[in-house]
Amino acid sequence: MFQASRGLQFLSMTALEMADESLGERQLFARIAQRTYEFLGVGVVGVSSFVRERRAFRLEALAGAGEALSQALRALGRDPMGMVLPVDDQVPWSDLASPVLNRVAGGLYELCFGHLAAESCRRVEDSLGVRDAWSMGLGQGSRLFGSLFFLLPAGMPPPEPRVLETFVLIASGALVRRRAQDERLAAVRDLQRGSLAREDEGGDLTARIMDNSPVGILVLDRNGRIEFANRRAQTCLGSLIGQMKAGETGGAGPVLTDHEGRPLGREDLPSHRVLATGKAVNGARIAFHHPDGRCLFAIIGAAPLPGPSGDVDRVIETVEDVSADVHARRHQRASHEQFQRIVDDQVELICRFLPDGTLTFANPAFCEALGTTRDGLLSERGLDRVHPDDRQRLRRHLRGLSARRPSGTLEHRLVGTEGEVRWLQWTNRATFDDAGRAVEFQSVGRDVTERRATEERLAWLATHDAVTGLPNRVLLNDRLASVMARSARSEHLFALVLLDLDRFKEVNDTLGHAAGDGLLRAVGERLRGLLRRSDTVARLGGDEFTLLIPDLKDVNAVENFAAKVLRAFEAPFEVEGRPTSVTASVGVTVGLGLAVDGDTLMRQADRAMYQAKRAGRNAVRMFEDDGSTPASAAD
Repeated sequence: MFQASRGLQFLSMTALEMADESLGERQLFARIAQRTYEFLGVGVVGVSSFVRERRAFRLEALAGAGEALSQALRALGRDPMGMVLPVDDQVPWSDLASPVLNRVAGGLYELCFGHLAAESCRRVEDSLGVRDAWSMGLGQGSRLFGSLFFLLPAGMPPPEPRVLETFVLIASGALVRRRAQDERLAAVRDLQRGSLAREDEGGDLTARIMDNSPVGILVLDRNGRIEFANRRAQTCLGSLIGQMKAGETGGAGPVLTDHEGRPLGREDLPSHRVLATGKAVNGARIAFHHPDGRCLFAIIGAAPLPGPSGDVDRVIETVEDVSADVHARRHQRASHEQFQRIVDDQVELICRFLPDGTLTFANPAFCEALGTTRDGLLSERGLDRVHPDDRQRLRRHLRGLSARRPSGTLEHRLVGTEGEVRWLQWTNRATFDDAGRAVEFQSVGRDVTERRATEERLAWLATHDAVTGLPNRVLLNDRLASVMARSARSEHLFALVLLDLDRFKEVNDTLGHAAGDGLLRAVGERLRGLLRRSDTVARLGGDEFTLLIPDLKDVNAVENFAAKVLRAFEAPFEVEGRPTSVTASVGVTVGLGLAVDGDTLMRQADRAMYQAKRAGRNAVRMFEDDGSTPASAAD
């Protein structure tokens, strides 16, 4: 089951809260400030309303860390709540009304349009530990209701900017609905008081107001029959008015549901509730379903309309068509769900994280690769999952991304919950703010553990013998070159020992090649047990082994080691559960520095080994340059 990220949880919770029709405008401002602060977790957040006739902002709400905020504001020497800050005519309207997150250079002083002393602003910032200012407009289209702003510690980018901008759109929508509802209620109160009627006894003004009202207005009698519908109501409801009247006379009226599609009965209608309780009803969400499949989504308000005797004999209803908003939200939700399904179904690993490494999103493939849940991952720093040997390399890679080159590819290891290590190839893309600082990274990765293992295996096979696991000729030659160079510097002797198993062919012929391979592995292990860390034993092919022994004091040490090698074959080897005896012919050559090249040393050891075979096998011979050629006797 998909678990929403912190940003999605925040938007879901605040969308429900902002939809509460009982909240007044100032309560909405306070909620906007408080919820933004809770999401940020640091700094201070403020909301101001826009006073259009004065082209000024009035501070309506502040949210921060309790006593610390109160103490900091005392540095201003006055209560900032209700403070009116005129805006200079030179400030572009787009800067004030934009719902996009904008950084305000100059901090608190510029947020206040220079109406507070710079020194006082700096004292407040120092007291709260903040410096960088950000703002977004609250409004819709050309209608500006106010501004959301906050101050954060220096260098700290706002978390999840897209979430904050989406929240501002939700809050702006709530303010639009609040203003419309206030206008409807004001119109209802005026009608109830009859003030307009007294000003215009002929009724012409009232008729013009009714016909030009931006909201639909209906008047219903106690039986629910429509007595009056203004022009806006007729435009909104259209043929539904005829269906509603048909329902009054027993015909098939329109199908009514709430916005989620749940059926509504007569007792659920706002007019019925007003008549039953005598109290106004606000924010009822009702959907009117046309027979042709079309649907009108409306927000209904209803209030009692007393007659001359003071008794409630009619109900006045206001109808606001919000179909476009409902369809837009549904489309947005469907798009998000479709996008989420696409992300969740990806076999690639997808995640997002902040510059400090904190994960803000991880898809199921990412969670599965690490053997944990999304909630478990989002509560920790993603960098902690990177293999310790790769963390610094990853940091350098991320620091190297820029606005001109925002993406790059890197392979590194991740450590799973159970300690398992997997190699991932990542394509990382950075998002930057207006100042060019990275505020978020998005990464798409694929598991390349098997490919890396194959590459490492091939690289190992290039320098090792597949049967015994010992170094092969390639690695031996490399180590021989290093030993010769070290000998030239230290003037210490080194020995090259070539060992050939005697009558190994008989083992293959009698016991089989599998047993022969087992004997080769057993010989390799025993020889390895004779060596120091600086020594090397290699298998060159067939039944030949070569030992490279550096840093020897004299020739006696070489002869002693060769004798130890020969004694190692006195005890039988365990091959497939049976003891198997074998001897070896050993040829030894001694080198010093770079006087003789590696190929010549190998030929010298080979000649000495064949001398040992001609001597009857199971023997050691030191190379002596007597001008003879290598023997070619078969084993």
